[in-house]
Amino acid sequence: MRHALILATGLSLVLAACTGDRALPPGALAPAQLLSGRVVFPARTAQTTLDAVANKASVSLIDASTQQTLATTVTDASGQFNLSFSALSPKAGSTYYLDAYKGLEGHRAGAATVRLRTLLFWNGGWQSLTNATLNAGVTLSAATTAIATAVSLKQAAGTALDLAKLINTVNGSAFAEAGTGLSNANDFTPVLSHVTNALTLDQDPLASIAYDATTGTYTLASRLPWVSSVSPAIGTPGGSLTLKGENFESLSGRYAFYFGTTAASTWSVSADRRTLTVPIPATAYSAPLTMRQPNGASQILAGFYRLRGTVGTLAGAGIAGSRDGTGLEATFNQPVRLMPDADGNLLVSEYVGNRIRRVTPDGRVTTFVGGGAQGIANGTGTEALFFRPGAMVTMPGGDYLLSDMWNHMLRRITPSGIVTLYAGVASDSIGLPGNTDGDLATASFNLPVGMRYRGTDLYVADTTNHKIRKIDASGNVTTFAGTGVAGDAAGVGGQLYGPRDLVFDTSGNMFVCQFPRHTIRKIAPDGAISTFAGAFNVAANVDDTGAAARFSKPQSLTIDAANNLYVVDFGNHKIRKVTPAGVVTTLAGSGVQGYADGPLLDARFNQPTGAYLAPDNTLYVTDEYNHRIRVVTF
Repeated sequence: MRHALILATGLSLVLAACTGDRALPPGALAPAQLLSGRVVFPARTAQTTLDAVANKASVSLIDASTQQTLATTVTDASGQFNLSFSALSPKAGSTYYLDAYKGLEGHRAGAATVRLRTLLFWNGGWQSLTNATLNAGVTLSAATTAIATAVSLKQAAGTALDLAKLINTVNGSAFAEAGTGLSNANDFTPVLSHVTNALTLDQDPLASIAYDATTGTYTLASRLPWVSSVSPAIGTPGGSLTLKGENFESLSGRYAFYFGTTAASTWSVSADRRTLTVPIPATAYSAPLTMRQPNGASQILAGFYRLRGTVGTLAGAGIAGSRDGTGLEATFNQPVRLMPDADGNLLVSEYVGNRIRRVTPDGRVTTFVGGGAQGIANGTGTEALFFRPGAMVTMPGGDYLLSDMWNHMLRRITPSGIVTLYAGVASDSIGLPGNTDGDLATASFNLPVGMRYRGTDLYVADTTNHKIRKIDASGNVTTFAGTGVAGDAAGVGGQLYGPRDLVFDTSGNMFVCQFPRHTIRKIAPDGAISTFAGAFNVAANVDDTGAAARFSKPQSLTIDAANNLYVVDFGNHKIRKVTPAGVVTTLAGSGVQGYADGPLLDARFNQPTGAYLAPDNTLYVTDEYNHRIRVVTF
C-alpha cells in the first residue's frame, strides 16, 4: 500500500502565543523553547486513513547555517506534537528550517521518505513564510516547500537573497514576489509543479529537484542517484575519489562534494552514469564525505573519510559535556584513553566525565557505561560509577579491564556493560590506595593507569607506587619492576618514576613512559631497566636520537608491527615516533597548543593523552583538553 501527501492541505503548527518579555508561569517554556501543533498528512487514495499516515510523522527544527538538528519529535495518532528545546537560544535574524518527515509504506525499512519544509526566522519571536506576527502560527505546505527549495537551490548557485524579505509571502498556494528576489513565473510556479510531481512519485522534493544556473531552469530527477561503493578506502589530498552506483547525472551544478567543509571544485560522470570521479582537493583532510544536491539535501557517503598525511576530527564538539550524537554534535568531558571493542568501535574513557563512551567508525557516539558521578558502584550501564577512569585492555576471555585510577582499582566490564570489581581494595565505598602484593582481593594499587597483556599475564603501570605490577592468570599480583622508590637507577632492581603507560615489542622488551620525568624507559625480559629515549627530568621538544631527544610529559604509548613506538607527548601537544634504534621524530602536531585539523605537521592538539593504533596504521588520539577524538592518518 503506497501513501503520498495531498498538496492542497499542508502541515499546520500553532505556536504558543506569548510575548518575549511577558512573565511566564512557573515551569512554562519561553517562546523560543516550544513549537506545538498538528501534522496533517492526508492520504492520496481512499485505501489509507489519515491516522495511518499522520501517526508517528517526524518534525524537526534545524539550524539552516550549520544543518544541525536542534530538536525533533514525532506526532501522535491524531497528528499532534510538542517540540521543545529548553537549551536553545535562537539568534536574532537567523534562519531555521522546520521539516516534516514521513516514511511511505508504513515506515517499512528501505521505503521512501518525503519531506515538507518551511523557513522560520527568530526576531524576538518566531516568524515564517506564512506569518509575520510573532508566535502567531506556522503552516507547512507544498507552497512553503517550493519556496524553501528554490531558496536553497539559488543560494547554492551563488544568488544572493535577503531571506527576511520572504516573511509572510506565502498565502495558501499564492506567493507575493515583490522585493524577494524570486518570481512566480521563473521560480515559484515551476518549483511548486515539481514539488507536486515529486510527491506524486513518492520522491522527496527537497532531494529530487535540481537547478541549472546557466539556463535558470529547474528539473525533477526521474530517479535519484545512489552510491554502492567509494574507493580508495583511504584517499590522498590531490588524488581522486571514485564512486560506483546508478543514476549519476552530468548536469552542471547537479552535485557538490565536500570533504568536511572543503569543497571539490569539479567532478565527472561516465557515459553509462554508473561511475563518478571526484578530484580530492589538495587542502582536504580527514572528515565526513558528503554529496549534496544543489538544494542543500545531503547524502553521507562516508561518515568519516580518511586522507593520508592529515589529522581530522572523528567526534567531539570541542566543549566539555556528555551529549551522545554523531561527529561534531557529540560532546566529551576530557577523554583520556581509548581502545577497540570486538566490533571495531572505539571505547573511550572520560577522565572528568567518569564514563566510557562508544564511538563507531563513522563517529556515532553513545554512552557505554558510567553514570557520570564520582563513585565506586558496580552495576550495569549507567548504574556503574567510576572515579577518574583511565586505560582499558581486553581480557583473554573477551571482557574488558579498566584502570579506575582514583579508586585505585581495576574494574571488569562485560561486553554487555556489567561492571564489577576485579582487583583492589575498598572500604565504605571508597577505593583505598596501597602497595601490597597478593591475590585479587587483597592486593592494592596507587593510581594504576596503563595496562597490557603479554600472553595471559597482565602488566599494570602503578604510577604513584613507581612500579610495574604483574597479575598472572591465577590472579596473583606481584611486582615486576621498580622498587617503590621514585628514581632513575638502571639495571636489574632499578627504579622507575611515575610510570604512566607500557607496551611490549616483539622480543618481549617493555617500554614505559615516565610522565613526570619526560623519559621512555626500557625493561628487558630479565628485568634490567635502562633509559631508551629522553633525559631524566628534562622537559623540551627536540627530535633526535636516544638520550639527545626530548619529551614533555609523555602520557601513553602504542607500538606497530615493526616495533616503532608512538608517544603521545602531552606537554608538547604532539605525537612522536621512536624507531627501534631510538630515533625520535614528530609524526603529527605543530607543537602549538590549540585545535586545528589539516596536514600532519600543521595540526594542533591540546594536551593529548591516549592513542590506539589500528591494524591499518590509522592512529586514533584522545585530545583531552579539546574534548575530541582525533584521527592521524599517515
